[in-house]
Amino acid sequence: MMMRRMSLLLGLIVLLVVAGVWTNEARAQEPVVYAVMFYSPSCSHCHYVITEFLPPLLEKHGEQLQILYIDVSQSGGSALFSAACEAFSSPGDRCGYVPTLIIGETMLVGSGDIPARLPKMVEDGLASGGIDLPAISGLRELYDAAIAGESASEETESAPPSDVSIEYTEPTWRDRFNQDPLGNGLSVAVLGVLAIGLGAQVIRGAQVLSGEKPHRGKTGDRAQIAALVLAAGAAIIAGTLALEGGGLNLPTVLAAVVALGLAVVAVAIARAPRGSRRHNPALPTWLIPAIAVLGLIVAGYLAFVEVSENEAVCGAVGDCNTVQQSTYAKLFGVLPIGVLGVIGYLFILSAWGFSRNADARIADWGSAALLGFALFGVAFSAYLTFLEPFVIGATCAWCLTSAMLMILLLCLHTTDGWNAVRRLREGAGSAPRVGSQRAA
Repeated sequence: MMMRRMSLLLGLIVLLVVAGVWTNEARAQEPVVYAVMFYSPSCSHCHYVITEFLPPLLEKHGEQLQILYIDVSQSGGSALFSAACEAFSSPGDRCGYVPTLIIGETMLVGSGDIPARLPKMVEDGLASGGIDLPAISGLRELYDAAIAGESASEETESAPPSDVSIEYTEPTWRDRFNQDPLGNGLSVAVLGVLAIGLGAQVIRGAQVLSGEKPHRGKTGDRAQIAALVLAAGAAIIAGTLALEGGGLNLPTVLAAVVALGLAVVAVAIARAPRGSRRHNPALPTWLIPAIAVLGLIVAGYLAFVEVSENEAVCGAVGDCNTVQQSTYAKLFGVLPIGVLGVIGYLFILSAWGFSRNADARIADWGSAALLGFALFGVAFSAYLTFLEPFVIGATCAWCLTSAMLMILLLCLHTTDGWNAVRRLREGAGSAPRVGSQRAA
């Protein structure tokens, strides 16, 4: 009896060992589907696909679905992306855009195409015995290095290569800023200008609301100098848009027109007589509508790019297309920011027209409205300018030009605008002087 029990126990142990070996071999022979995801840290569509769509799919298939993430904003990732496009793109494919996922010999592009087709392709691939990594030179070595890097990071706490990984790592604001230090640095400089301008308006508004009349004299002189600097700075930024390597085209012509127009504005401000202790400097009446028209050109081009979904001409600084393809390119996900800019500049032109009305009260309401539109435009531009270097990781020189135009409008209209607000608060109205434009 004892021998019989020992035999049964020994047989059970052998059976368990054999079952374990068979299970391990079966797992080792399970089909695996490999895919490559090309992304950019500043791409909101990439972020959606990687953080919202892929995790449930990876959890469902476990180790049978392996994805290699490649950051195209890095030099190595960009070179590999170009090689992949040459090898796998077909006529009609939007190769060059991210997110792009390659599975087998099929290229999926966009946050609509990938979720729509990938699940079935993975199921079909597993049913047919698996799908290997795409046949791109050096890709297998990069995948093995990424796995080794992940393993080494667990043991030594050292990070794997930043442009190739088997796990997606959310970029920090420093990572986004460092994608384009020059362009993003320019955004920070413009953001500083907008912040200073808004701060000055808060002080001036507090003076008006407290009953204190706006100062004149030296304040007007400083504002005239500030307006000259703003116009020159905006002209330089617009000039970078005209320096497109692709040659002469409509966007570069528009950018050149804006830059030339701002140069004319700067000359007009510089040639205006300086203010005295009792009077502010008198500037040409056409400055505000001229600047608003230049803003319409900039906003109109951005609206065209956003509505038509064409690529923008970005000029020598920044990456406008990354900004225009982000979720922040539409207000509440519906209204393109460029269209909002066109509406804003049209409102400013309309308010300026009312400010020239012969009726004193209508003129003051128009002048106060112009001030309000410009204040909102500068505040909203500051918000968008903050997003570019720290959240999106890319800079749009068209957007920076529009922001500079808006702060220039606000600077030129400060005194007239706040004087109109003061008169409306006091219940009085007096028409602005026809033929002069004050700055303060």
